[in-house]
Amino acid sequence: MKKIQNFYICPWRYPSNWIGNIKEIFYSFKRRFRRGRYGICRYDIWSFDHYLMNVFENGISVYRKDNIGVPLSLTEKQWNDILARMEELIKIVQIDGLDCEAAEKYYEKDNERWYEEVKKWEKYRMECWKEFCDLMSAWFFDLWW
Repeated sequence: MKKIQNFYICPWRYPSNWIGNIKEIFYSFKRRFRRGRYGICRYDIWSFDHYLMNVFENGISVYRKDNIGVPLSLTEKQWNDILARMEELIKIVQIDGLDCEAAEKYYEKDNERWYEEVKKWEKYRMECWKEFCDLMSAWFFDLWW
């Protein structure tokens, strides 16, 4: 079965909500049309930060894999290292919190320690975000083909 944004196109799979499933198919086509026409839809604006992170991650990975062009001031290896670092940073920034194993480890024992770990993680994410922004601002106009 095909999956459209966490939804199975199979009304009989969830018989209690088959009308809602059909509505979801309609709305997914509507979202795709708006993305094609305007480049974005209201569904993307709901979590705009995640949408932009996905655009950055996918765009940079495709750009790096296709190896379209290199700035004149860099070698190909240096440019690929910069793009790989940008891709790595954006993947780190996309992770919202610590994983479930870490949550289970601290949940029953010590909530204060859990909050400390979350604060450390958020600080690390912000450092990665700042480094990504620095790289993006330094090399933004070289991301062309």
